[in-house]
Amino acid sequence: MDDILHTIVQRRWQDLAQKGATLGHPIPERRERPLNPFLPTGGVILEIKRASPSRGRIAPALDAVETARRYIEAGAGAISILTEEHAFMGSLEDLLAVGRAFPTQALVRKDFLLTDDDIDVSYRAGADAVLLIARILDKDTLFALARRAAARGMAPLIEVREEKDVEHLRELAREIPCLAGVNSRDLVSFTIDHLVPARWITELPVGAVYESGIHTAHQARYAAQLGYRSILVGEEAVRNPEALTELVRTFMESLSSRVTLFTPQRSLLPPEGALWRRLAQRRSYRHQGIPRYDERAGYPTGTSESSTVQKNQASPWRLGSPPLVKICGLTRLEDAQLAIELGADLLGFIFAPSIRAANASLVRQLRQALGRTDSSIPPPLFIGVVTNAESDLAREAFSLAREGVLDGIQYHGSLDCSSLEKLPKDIGRYLVVPLGNEADLDAYRFLKEQGEIRILVDARVKDRSGGTGTVIQEKLLEALPADTPLWIAGGLSADNVGAMLRRFPVELIDASSKLESEPGIKDPQKMRAFFNAIA
Repeated sequence: MDDILHTIVQRRWQDLAQKGATLGHPIPERRERPLNPFLPTGGVILEIKRASPSRGRIAPALDAVETARRYIEAGAGAISILTEEHAFMGSLEDLLAVGRAFPTQALVRKDFLLTDDDIDVSYRAGADAVLLIARILDKDTLFALARRAAARGMAPLIEVREEKDVEHLRELAREIPCLAGVNSRDLVSFTIDHLVPARWITELPVGAVYESGIHTAHQARYAAQLGYRSILVGEEAVRNPEALTELVRTFMESLSSRVTLFTPQRSLLPPEGALWRRLAQRRSYRHQGIPRYDERAGYPTGTSESSTVQKNQASPWRLGSPPLVKICGLTRLEDAQLAIELGADLLGFIFAPSIRAANASLVRQLRQALGRTDSSIPPPLFIGVVTNAESDLAREAFSLAREGVLDGIQYHGSLDCSSLEKLPKDIGRYLVVPLGNEADLDAYRFLKEQGEIRILVDARVKDRSGGTGTVIQEKLLEALPADTPLWIAGGLSADNVGAMLRRFPVELIDASSKLESEPGIKDPQKMRAFFNAIA
C-alpha cells in the first residue's frame, strides 16, 4: 500500500487522533432513523461525492440533500455518501442530512474506516451499511469491524481486490451476512481496469457490488452480465445526472432478464458474461507465470521463482507485462492444437467470406478435444470472427456462442450505431477498429466513450477485414488513449512482435497471416518462433 491510498489512510489516522471518530461533527448519541434493508435483491447505488484524487474537484458546491433527491427520482436503490474530508471533500454531516431528509432510503457510509468507533459513529449518524476496505485492514481488524457492524444491524460491504482479500471474505461470510464489493479502480494508482471485477465474480461467496468505473449504460449492462447484483456509480452520477435514469433502467432490465436472480447468498452468473469472466481468468493465470513454450530451452518458460515474481508484480497493461495471445484464421485441427500447446490464450475462427473461413464442425471437434486436456489451467477462449451481423455465417457463429462452443464474438464490421444495434446482446463480444490514418482514431475514441470494455485495433487496408499482413503505423498507436489497454492485430510475426512489446504496453496481440505457409495453413516453425519471441 503506497502512494494515494497510503496518503489517505495516514491522514485519516491523524484525523482520528486529533478529532476523534466524529471528526469534530455533532453526531447524536442515539440513532435517529430506522434501519433500512440494504439492497436485498440488488439495485443501483448512486454516490454523493464532491471530489476525488484522480479527478480533483468534481462538484465542490454540491448540495447533498438535493442530490439525494435526484438520485431517488432516478431510481437509486441505495445512496453512497463519501464522508472522507480531504481527497473527496465529504462530511459526516452529509450522511446526517440525507438520513434525516429521507428516513426510509438505504444509505451506505463510504470512507476509509479503521476502528470500532468508526462503526459506532456510522450507526449513530444513520448509515444502513458501511464500506470496509480489506486492503487497508488486517484480518483481525476487518473481522472485528464487520462483526460490530452486523451486530448493529448494518450491512458490512467488504471491498476486495486481491487474493488475500477474497480469502478473508470467504471465511467471514461463513460467520456473518455480508456483501462483497469489487472495485475496478486501483486505490493505489486510481487507474480503472474493468477486467478486475470480471476476474473475481466467479470466486465470491456472497452477492456483490461492482464499484467504480461505470459511466455508460453499456458498462452497466456489462456489470449485470458478469453477475453483479448491484453497481455503484460515483463520478458519472454527479457529472451527468440527466443520464442516470437510462443507466439505472439498463442495469435493472439486465438484472431482471436473468432466469433466476439470486440464490440466498449470491447471484447466478449469466452466460452472456462468460467471455469476460474467462478472459479475466486467463489473464490472471498468465500474470501468475503460466509458462509459455521456449524452443531454445525445450521446455516452458516462466517456471523459475524470479520469473513468477516479476509477472505477479506486473500490472495488467504495463510495459513488459506478459500479453495475452490470440491466434486467428484457424482452419485445421492440427494448427489449433499446436497453438494451444504453445500457449495461445484465444483461438480465432472466421465466420465470414474468406479463404481462412472456419466451420462449425471444426470448432465443435476442437472443443470436444479440449475437454480432455488438463483442467487445472483455464482453457483458451474460442472466438468467432464476424463482419456482417445479418449474414448466415454470423448467425452460425452466434448460435455456436449461445451453445457455449464459442466463448464470444470479434466484430470486424461497420461501427455505426445502427449496425452495432444489430449485434446480439446475449453474447459476449468486442469490436475491431481499423487504423489507417488519424481520422480513424475518432472511431476508437467514440467507442471508448460509449464504454466498450476492450477494443482491438487492426491495420486498415482498403475494404479488407483483417488478415492483411500489414502493421499499424506507430504514430497511430502512440495517439491512442494511454489509459486503455492495447489490443493489437496486423502483420505481427516473430520478426516484429518483440519490438512491439518493448515499445508499447500491450495487453493482447492477435496474429494470423504472418504465421502461415499459405493462406489458411499455419506454419509450425513460424508459430514456434512467434511464441519464442514473446517469451
